[in-house]
Amino acid sequence: MEANEILAEYKKPHYAKSGFNSLGEHIDSSYANSYDDLQTPIDEESIYIEENEHKKLYKSRCKGFVVLNEKIFGVNNKLKMQKLSRIESSISKQEDNNIEVLVSQNDTTKDSIGEGVVLKSEKIHVNGHIGANSVLEALSLQIDGATHKDSMQFAKSAKINRHKGNLRCNDAKIALLEGGTVNATNVEIEAC
Repeated sequence: MEANEILAEYKKPHYAKSGFNSLGEHIDSSYANSYDDLQTPIDEESIYIEENEHKKLYKSRCKGFVVLNEKIFGVNNKLKMQKLSRIESSISKQEDNNIEVLVSQNDTTKDSIGEGVVLKSEKIHVNGHIGANSVLEALSLQIDGATHKDSMQFAKSAKINRHKGNLRCNDAKIALLEGGTVNATNVEIEAC
């Protein structure tokens, strides 16, 4: 979702005359005065409304993903999911997108980022393991699990718990380096 993109359009009802429906039952004109609009509260910080006499347009103020539930209708720049596989559709094609991706998998036998996934975002936080042949690109990268030896990570700043893959960044903080490759300007490794 881009900024100023239309999220929803509400067409206002037109006034009608009394008449009959297809079953021959009488319909009075009070039925046409229904002004049912969105029943969900709108997040004023992420959505604005353009209105004229015929319609209301709900537009986004910022980039992100649409959030619509019983509590709120808005745009959020955080995307939370349990796992990401290469079958999933693209989240974003660019790195500088103001979107924070949070991938959290509590099952240690499964990868949070599946095999062959290419993920680019401004901020990526993975609570789990990175699969083989996956590529992560971010300005800020945090991996609380382990990286696969055939995975690649590119970031401005990276914080990785167990690193076995290939990392290229400016600032790296690694808790445990297990045979992985690190190309960085500043590196802090706690244990090898």
